[in-house]
Amino acid sequence: MWACARLTGNAQNGVVDPERAALLDAGFTPAEIDASETDPWGGQLADAIAARLVYQNPLSGTQLGAPLLDGSLRAVLGALANGVPLDGTGDDEAGLARECFAPMDSLTAGAALALYWELPFGEVGNEVQTDSVAFDLDFRAEQCRHNDGEVNPCIEASADDGYGVDRLARPPVWFARARNGAGQVNDQLLVGNAPANTGDYDTAGVAWTDPTTAELTVTHDATTGSLSIAIDDGDGSSAAVSYAGTLADVTSVGATSNAIVLTAKGDSGVTASVTDVRLNGSVPSGGDAVSSVDGSTDIAHLLIDGVNASVDWTLTASVTLVGAGGGGSQERPAVDVNVA
Repeated sequence: MWACARLTGNAQNGVVDPERAALLDAGFTPAEIDASETDPWGGQLADAIAARLVYQNPLSGTQLGAPLLDGSLRAVLGALANGVPLDGTGDDEAGLARECFAPMDSLTAGAALALYWELPFGEVGNEVQTDSVAFDLDFRAEQCRHNDGEVNPCIEASADDGYGVDRLARPPVWFARARNGAGQVNDQLLVGNAPANTGDYDTAGVAWTDPTTAELTVTHDATTGSLSIAIDDGDGSSAAVSYAGTLADVTSVGATSNAIVLTAKGDSGVTASVTDVRLNGSVPSGGDAVSSVDGSTDIAHLLIDGVNASVDWTLTASVTLVGAGGGGSQERPAVDVNVA
């Protein structure tokens, strides 16, 4: 069983005088307030509401363990957008290694799931007057037998030919890259704002062997705003670099409909392959691998759509580069990760 959610609206619905005064006190400019009046995402309610997702006793309502999610309604729904696996016994630490839900003949068995929300008294003022918030909450169930429960039905992936950024609904706001140097530059890991040619990124050197098979990890920390890419071949060779940026641009589209795209770039005699793609440990439904040999121009991509990239997330994959470490050309072979 999985729980999924989407924030579908966070509207300002106009601005009355007390609300305008509160927004001005909070640092909003008059122009920003005017623009927000008809903006379906211009309100403050999703951030002002406190929410938590918990297991509880189905009869007494007593909470079982720690909250699965706890924070603003925006943050809780953001985490739910990427899928939360549910345990049939109410174990808040089970994660993917959870128990199936047993057949229930009465409400005395198993655990209930509850989503609580409240507007904290004394902490929120007139800034939320007239505001409204809307969201969808879905539950996805599959037969326990013959399924390992790792495939995440809340996010979908699809592979295709060519550059992945060409399928994005809007330009990417952030990128990470593991690339070949081929003499022009050192082999590198890069992470920063997209597009890469703005120069707003950080790098780390890495020495590829040929071929190289390594674990790739890309991480976003929503608390600090840091973005990082790391590579580890499991044989004592590893490198990592972080970028002290922010994905604030991602939240501008409702923080509900983002995408992460992995692009494998090869060339004549060199290849890049990505397998075992996982988001927060789970397998995106629809596919978890892509290789440059799948592309008509030695470039192919895997698009993971419908994610929320503004919350904490970790993307892992096994990457194989053939023709790296002095072969190939600059940027080929390489694996790009773009977020939009």
